[in-house]
Amino acid sequence: MTTSIAHAAHHRVRLFDGKTNKIWIMTNIIDNACDLRYNQAMRNGEAANMLADIAQRYYMQDYNCAESVLLAADEAYGLGLAQGAHRLLSAFGGGMGCGGVCGALAGSLAALGQAAVAERAHATPDFRALCAGCVSRFEAALGGRDCAQLKPLYFAETTRCLQTVRRAADALEAQMDALRNA
Repeated sequence: MTTSIAHAAHHRVRLFDGKTNKIWIMTNIIDNACDLRYNQAMRNGEAANMLADIAQRYYMQDYNCAESVLLAADEAYGLGLAQGAHRLLSAFGGGMGCGGVCGALAGSLAALGQAAVAERAHATPDFRALCAGCVSRFEAALGGRDCAQLKPLYFAETTRCLQTVRRAADALEAQMDALRNA
């Protein structure tokens, strides 16, 4: 849910204890912002799958699957992406244009990396397992990971791959919650 980035921040505190003071301040700010955002959503009667709703909004504005999931995660979790950073994932839409790995999965992994990695992936303990968990959740939710597999199952002429984007966002939300609770 919306508190996932705070979970990532708590994870960083444990990983990089030498910088505890600055990270604890940041963690508390993120926790408060996430709690406020979550409480406001619940008061407004918004669905529990807010990330999927945000991803849908981006997707219906004609962002591709990878861009939509990453932009939604940035908005929901305050990942701090630079303006235009979503363009780094533009080529991943449509399974990299050739039916390969689904762009929504690529967007999910990019968001996870932004949340969990402080400097480098290789210097982040258990990051490979975290990524593998994200892929497993995605595969469990959608039945595969390649666009060529998923498109026949979820593509609709009017909404294109919206159901894939929503399910990917739900899987990412679950993985981000697992990161917080780790």
